[in-house]
Amino acid sequence: MKKLDVIIRLAKISDTEILYHILSESFKPFKKYYTKEAFNATVISTDEITKRINNPEIYVLVILVNNRIVGSVSVYQKNNNCLYISTMSVYPHYQKKGIGYQLLEYVSNIAKEKNIQKLCLETYKPLKRAINLYKKYGFRETGKKRNYYGIEIFEMIKNLI
Repeated sequence: MKKLDVIIRLAKISDTEILYHILSESFKPFKKYYTKEAFNATVISTDEITKRINNPEIYVLVILVNNRIVGSVSVYQKNNNCLYISTMSVYPHYQKKGIGYQLLEYVSNIAKEKNIQKLCLETYKPLKRAINLYKKYGFRETGKKRNYYGIEIFEMIKNLI
């Protein structure tokens, strides 16, 4: 697969609507597997996106292909040794083209620059393609699970050292 030429940058407030659209379109095929509350907490509102962009402790990154935003990821330092990936989405047309992998690479570099030892995330069994991407990137399941608005999500980590 040819690696796409991309630009990754911090999100701006003017990106909020497109980020919501990408998140909505990315998760739409999975809506039937979620409770209403879990879906609404996953496909966060434009207000929540704006809050994240304005929060200096959260990195909201966008990835552009041909000057078009096609994906995003939100991360924050959860504790001294974990950079937590809280939201990641890629517009459906751009999935399976290496975009998610490049976002994970970028996030890994942020963690390494901050001397953070691992990446952490939580995911949901129906998101098979995302889980395969995480495993391909080196994440492993920890066995830790929790109830998330009526669905069971589980933790995955990747050690960076």
